[in-house]
Amino acid sequence: MPGVSYIIKYFNKKEWKDIENRSSLIIFYVSIITIMMILISTFYYMNDTGSDGIF
Repeated sequence: MPGVSYIIKYFNKKEWKDIENRSSLIIFYVSIITIMMILISTFYYMNDTGSDGIF
């Protein structure tokens, strides 16, 4: 996923704490939310199919 590599590149930067660019922050949060939604949807999908799922 391109979003994950973008986040990893961002964390590797030393200046990532000093972000003043709002578009970068928005991209950062949107990618995190997208990852969470994918994890939640796969969890529910595994529950619907009747398998044990993650837990």
